[in-house]
Amino acid sequence: MHNPDLRGTSSLKKIFFFILLLTSVFITFNPVYSSVKNEIEYTDEYSPENISSFIKHLIKNGEYYRAHSELGRLTGYYPGYISPLCYAVTDSYILYKSGRYSDVYNKEIISEDKNLLCVINVFKADSLINSGIYNNVLLTALSINQCNDNFYELYYKKRKVYYSILSGFNDGFPPGVVKDTKYRDSYEYAIHLSEERKSPLLGAVSGIIPGMGYVYAGEPGTGIVALIAITAGSAVTWGAHVNNIEPLAAVSGAATFFMYAGSIAGGYMQTVKYNRGLSEKLVVRLDRDFMLDKDRDDLYIKFGIESNVR
Repeated sequence: MHNPDLRGTSSLKKIFFFILLLTSVFITFNPVYSSVKNEIEYTDEYSPENISSFIKHLIKNGEYYRAHSELGRLTGYYPGYISPLCYAVTDSYILYKSGRYSDVYNKEIISEDKNLLCVINVFKADSLINSGIYNNVLLTALSINQCNDNFYELYYKKRKVYYSILSGFNDGFPPGVVKDTKYRDSYEYAIHLSEERKSPLLGAVSGIIPGMGYVYAGEPGTGIVALIAITAGSAVTWGAHVNNIEPLAAVSGAATFFMYAGSIAGGYMQTVKYNRGLSEKLVVRLDRDFMLDKDRDDLYIKFGIESNVR
């Protein structure tokens, strides 16, 4: 015979499991549960750790605009997650790497953190140099009395020498001899290039002789073409005038006049371009000798978001 108590217990178990199954289905498809689950996933996706990792990834791939936007998102969502020093260094590094030099040196930073000011002024100084600003503003940015410890001394010394060489070259006179033999080769190279500079005014004056302005500026091929074109135009104009073909003489004369004026202006502009090329050669040499880009990378790794120090 079957025991009625056992049958009752089995029925209760079936009812219990059926209720449990219904509860699981209800919870799984309940909108409230789904929204909570999505919110958890959303929150995890935009966690400070994930945003920080994404910023590092973007910087490594050169996507500086997106990196700057994500940095704003990180500080907006989690204001205290990274320190002011970490934020300022990362922000300056991104702006510099994206070529936004004016944003770097115009950004006002008020802080009592000496370390922060010393690091940021390195980025400011480099931004001023790359913007071609060689004046007392740069010297003021470099002469930070608090940044004279061993860690920052080399950074600032290199930039002062770099600045003195570039400013001396662009002012049209050889930079003075430096006592530090470490940078003597850089100075001597700058002096050598400075001696190769040419006068744009003399280039324009040389252009009075058709094509000679280009020859003076180091463009002999262009000078020969200009000489032939102007000579031919003058011959056509003279021939048309002698043979009373005045319309042709007028057109040819106007064209020849513009070519002649262009030869004078071209001598001036090509000389300016020639000097700019010398300046660019000097910058390439100085970048190789001073390695300012490595300094910026080191500061970013030490103090920026790459450091993982909050």
